[in-house]
Amino acid sequence: MKLNDKVYDILKWLGLAFFPALGILLQTVLPVWGVDPSLIKALTVTCNAIGVFIAALIGVSQVTLAKEKLQMITELNESDDADAETEDDIPVTDEEINDEGI
Repeated sequence: MKLNDKVYDILKWLGLAFFPALGILLQTVLPVWGVDPSLIKALTVTCNAIGVFIAALIGVSQVTLAKEKLQMITELNESDDADAETEDDIPVTDEEINDEGI
């Protein structure tokens, strides 16, 4: 799976900042408001699970992109090697042969 930059940035912010912070906020503030502890636990676990899920999506996207970049670099290197001239490929004129004494 490959994500475009904008989607990646949004998911990164949601997964690494928003949902973990929201979970801590709910865990801290809801008891003050007298919310049932089992509901608080359900909400905080849900926030953390969503954050981990998004982080996993980001990780898969990063691995996919890294593999694609590595493959492109490998292909470029292989094509550069195939196009590179070696001494054997350089034409030699009769004049150069006589100058070298071959």
